[in-house]
Amino acid sequence: MQANEKALAEKLVWLFSSGPTGVFKVFRWTGWFGLAGVIFIIIEIPLWILPGAAPLISDAVAHAQYLANIRVIALTRVLLDILMYMSLMVFFAGFRHLVVKRRPEYEWVGTLAFGAGVVWWAGSLVADGLEGGAVLNTLGGNVVLLAPELL
Repeated sequence: MQANEKALAEKLVWLFSSGPTGVFKVFRWTGWFGLAGVIFIIIEIPLWILPGAAPLISDAVAHAQYLANIRVIALTRVLLDILMYMSLMVFFAGFRHLVVKRRPEYEWVGTLAFGAGVVWWAGSLVADGLEGGAVLNTLGGNVVLLAPELL
């Protein structure tokens, strides 16, 4: 029984370590930012459903008109995505830190999760930049640049 109590005491000391980089503080920040990222995802889901199905990308005129019609919704989605990326990147970094602190032999798991998060973040950020740019290009009825066959 004493071995179990000693192991529990070691875990509690690890969890509640003091200092500005204490594991408990990192644990809390990681959890809050992960929760914030999930909340941003949940808020964003209806914004993908409300506008309906987009026309095929091969039909440039219809797609440009669709983007012009949903410009406020699309830009709101991009804004929520940026907030979600920020939150989840803090979560990924905190998760890696917690894994390394608790189980150094599993550092590769934390680094793999962090690396996957960075790759996902970079790809999604490019996609959001392209969507936001296409939507901003339609402001003021500027559909011709997206649909060159109208020239």
